[in-house]
Amino acid sequence: MSSRTEQKAQTHEQILQSAVLLLKSRGTMGTTIPDVMSQTGLTVGGFYSHFPSKDAMVEEALGQALEQRLLMFQEKVKANRWRDRIEYMLRRYLTRKHRDDVAGGCPIPAVLSDIARDGVGHQALAREVEAILKALEHRTGDRLNRSARDAAIGALTLMIGSLMMSRALRGTTLADEILRASRRFGEQALQAMDRSLPK
Repeated sequence: MSSRTEQKAQTHEQILQSAVLLLKSRGTMGTTIPDVMSQTGLTVGGFYSHFPSKDAMVEEALGQALEQRLLMFQEKVKANRWRDRIEYMLRRYLTRKHRDDVAGGCPIPAVLSDIARDGVGHQALAREVEAILKALEHRTGDRLNRSARDAAIGALTLMIGSLMMSRALRGTTLADEILRASRRFGEQALQAMDRSLPK
């Protein structure tokens, strides 16, 4: 790789990292090209040598951020049982620390409403959510355990919705109560589902 190509790749990565930070705090609609480029110390004109549009940047940045979070999860969790993997994610996701660490946390709560409105980031979100579900679900050979996949979908939506609500109510006692109650509810639901599955 030539030094020029290497420099372009580094700049591309800097733009993506800047975009990820803004996506987490402002969502897709609040993330602008001038702000992304300003954070990297570059001009807006230089943006288009890396991305054809803001939409393309959002898709790549969101996909990269979610892929990195999934890799971190997979490195830490070696549990074979699907229930153990989902419970681990519930316990780590629904915490005050995660709620308050917007810059270091999951980007989905920040971008979800915007994606539902204008669709920007939809493909990256769909692809990476499917990858998360695959990491949580259970298969016996080629056969998918449908109940375990349902549990993964239910837990993921519970986590994201609870975190969004807790962030919106931050500063109230209800904000922490939502995290605790959602964790307990999720764990109890998983236990009940696990007991009902054929052994």
